[in-house]
Amino acid sequence: MLSIKRKPYAISLVSLLILFYLSFSYSIAFANTKDPLGLRLSPSYASKQLFAYNQLNVPHSAADNTIKSSNAVLDEISVNNISAFYEKTHQKQDEMKITQSNESAKLIIVIDDIGYSKRDLAVIDLPVTIAILPQSPYAKERAILANEKGREIIIHQPMRAKGGRFVEDNTLFAEMSQGQIDEIIHDAIESIPFAVGMNNHTGSAMTSSLEGMQKVFHTLNDTSLFFLDSLTTGKSQVYTAAEQEMFAGKLFQRDVFLDNEQNEHYIEKQLDKAIHLARKKGYAIAIGHPYQTTINVLERRLNDLPDDIQIIKLSELSL
Repeated sequence: MLSIKRKPYAISLVSLLILFYLSFSYSIAFANTKDPLGLRLSPSYASKQLFAYNQLNVPHSAADNTIKSSNAVLDEISVNNISAFYEKTHQKQDEMKITQSNESAKLIIVIDDIGYSKRDLAVIDLPVTIAILPQSPYAKERAILANEKGREIIIHQPMRAKGGRFVEDNTLFAEMSQGQIDEIIHDAIESIPFAVGMNNHTGSAMTSSLEGMQKVFHTLNDTSLFFLDSLTTGKSQVYTAAEQEMFAGKLFQRDVFLDNEQNEHYIEKQLDKAIHLARKKGYAIAIGHPYQTTINVLERRLNDLPDDIQIIKLSELSL
């Protein structure tokens, strides 16, 4: 009778010892596991990773049989699987990180509407990209001067805006034929020497037209120009059109408008916003205009940027 009473107890004790051993082995195994960033994984964190794999349908058959062997877990949850987890669950964060902690964040400042004002001369003295309106009175003169000072020059191409706003003679419309768009863009290139790229002047209607922008990229494919979407509408079709036309040049998108409000306090805040964004994702593209308030802020701030912020040309940016 005594042996009969002790047998269940003995079996339970053995079971507990086995479970303790397996739990200990499981903890030791994961304690020696490192994630792709070189950090040692805690057992609790590794367990969360397993749960994540369940949600992502990552194969982990061995993990289902951890009671058989904790080493099988290590075999199944390889560094490659952990890398896949990071890529899937932290994709947005990864896109916002600078590749190396000691690498400077890149800031590109584009000043639009150059070619009409004497204030252009003060802008050209700044380390900014010069966006010149084609057929403007001082277009060629400003392009030559900017080139002499080592500035990057792009064509600030007028495109149709929504709402019946004033349009220049060389404004692009989505309804134009391919031949008409070809002629306007080639005339713009001839009027602005040393141009290496193009961005849109206004253009909320044109850039939201897939068909219209396909014609633009069809023309640009015969040039060496890159394109910067000034992003004057939330319905921009620029990237889709460029993809469909297999645009061979670089493609960029504006991040911040500096001077929607023409006061220095606002412009300072927008510049700080661009700097903050550059630190988060590695770069930021800001667009401003040759207003005196904008010039005042840039003259003051660009000579005293933080050490981790580097002003570069748009063409130097690699995405």
